[in-house]
Amino acid sequence: AYGSTVLDDGAVSGYESDNVIDLRGRPLTEDHIADLTERLIAEPNYGRSSDLWMPTGPVKDLSKIMYPKERYDLPAPSGGMAVIAIKGITTPFGDIRLQPDIFIPDSTTAVAGGVGRSSERPNAPTVGAPAAAPYAGSYTAYFAAADAGTYIYQIVACSKLGKSAPVTSAAVTVAAGDSVSMAITDGGGDTSYYEVYRSDLNGAASTCRLIFKVPRASSPQTVVDVNRFLPNCSKGYMLTQTSEVLKFKQLAPFTKIPLATIDTSVRWAQVLFGALQVMKPLQCGMFINVGKLETGAYA
Repeated sequence: AYGSTVLDDGAVSGYESDNVIDLRGRPLTEDHIADLTERLIAEPNYGRSSDLWMPTGPVKDLSKIMYPKERYDLPAPSGGMAVIAIKGITTPFGDIRLQPDIFIPDSTTAVAGGVGRSSERPNAPTVGAPAAAPYAGSYTAYFAAADAGTYIYQIVACSKLGKSAPVTSAAVTVAAGDSVSMAITDGGGDTSYYEVYRSDLNGAASTCRLIFKVPRASSPQTVVDVNRFLPNCSKGYMLTQTSEVLKFKQLAPFTKIPLATIDTSVRWAQVLFGALQVMKPLQCGMFINVGKLETGAYA
């Protein structure tokens, strides 16, 4: 979204846009949804938001936040069904449908044993000791006073054939205004990009969660974390789902592919290659660093 050019400081261009709301670990509320809807409909975007796509966690938290605010006309609901299902939010600029999607993951942990066949996936990289220093780049450092403390990183080498086992770094102590840099040396196996995981503040390696991905550019290469993305958080995508904004571009004709004969049945696959085209990206927005509501299992 918004020009996905990966920079050398662990940031991605476009995330400073007004179309992006950074919650910095707070849970999503209806106020945030109304604010982003207003930004997208106002000049110069002139959008008409319709759907908010998120992982299941933020949708569940939004429902829990809104339960105590609900009121009913008498007679009260019957049938023994408690509370309500929140399927959308009404804003001053129209209704926003909530679309929980299991294919939009939360910030995950690295798979300890790697992913894919060990003979085909990338080998584990070598990670130098991370170093913290006052940030001197041209973007923004997001390590604030409340973020000062010790962190541990994990690096995973990735390709289309799988992912290596994570490599855990030494601990590094960070102060407000710092950035963290570390040298990564390719371990071989046609690595195409790296996943960077970070622990909780003063947490153990077991608390590391994915914060961003960076393409393999050289070996060694320096990766810099400015705390733009937080571990154990998720993203949400506010879309204007009309044919003027989102289009499906067919890349190859609809094809019938015969499959192997393994029994008396005839098996085949129907395949259509395509991609989503965003024709008016300024009429779409997103939430980043969406945190968890600290109730229930997370209390």
